[in-house]
Amino acid sequence: RREAVVPLLQGDVGIQKVDYEIVGPIRIVGAGRLVDRKNFDVLIDSITHLRGEGIDVRLDIFGDGPEREALARKINAEGLGEAIRLLGHVERWLAQAASCDIFVNMSDTEGFCIVVAEALSAGLPVIATNVGGIRDYGVDGMNMLKLPAVDAALLASAVGRLVADKELRRGLGEHGRADMWRDYSAEAIASCRIRVIGEG
Repeated sequence: RREAVVPLLQGDVGIQKVDYEIVGPIRIVGAGRLVDRKNFDVLIDSITHLRGEGIDVRLDIFGDGPEREALARKINAEGLGEAIRLLGHVERWLAQAASCDIFVNMSDTEGFCIVVAEALSAGLPVIATNVGGIRDYGVDGMNMLKLPAVDAALLASAVGRLVADKELRRGLGEHGRADMWRDYSAEAIASCRIRVIGEG
């Protein structure tokens, strides 16, 4: 029988989104290793789509990886240098991201998907493809919006839905945060009578 686990989620209880008003440009955030399966190129395409409809939207991407240069070229080729920032690896990235309006994950495949769980733990409204562990802890319309496929137009539509509905943003954010801290905090793990690695 297993007696110890390493908790996958290392959220920071002090990081919490409290204001769901959108003031100025819509601020979208993504995070993760910059690799093909994360589909950050599709996220960039959705920004192009939204801006083509006259929507002032900005995107911050946290993370590094082999696709960084290709993504930078795409951003420049599409004239999005003022709208999209590749911020690289940032310790405690969530502390910066929590002030954004929407978190997006467009992966083809995932395991647990730590970045989505972290975004939820901070109360960010999340849009994500329905893959990996997201199938287990994500409930469409309750703690996130789920996409059935990796598609820039679908993502742009979901962003538009959230932008138009402050109470939906707030509801997703508050439910997501409550769900993550209920099920994945150190206390929740300890309540299962499993010793948490690193906790003595």
